[in-house]
Amino acid sequence: MIFAKNLPDDIEINLRNAISRAYYAAYHSCLGKIEVDKTVKGGVHQKLITSLKKTPNSKAKELGYALEVLKRNRTIGVDFKKLCSTRFFV
Repeated sequence: MIFAKNLPDDIEINLRNAISRAYYAAYHSCLGKIEVDKTVKGGVHQKLITSLKKTPNSKAKELGYALEVLKRNRTIGVDFKKLCSTRFFV
């Protein structure tokens, strides 16, 4: 927690950029690897995520859930001071 409190204020911009880039890199690497279910509600990103999660392939399902988390963090934002105090950054 001490680490998170001592982060410079501009670190949030860098973390937002990193999450966004990670999301788009993962999204584009998944495109073309699975047939997207066009009947799923939502935009093209949601269609891919849902299609990955619905596949019987366990690795593809994992990717779908990971992509969903990245998308959520990219779109709604996160508390970056709290995020940096987690075990992933300490």
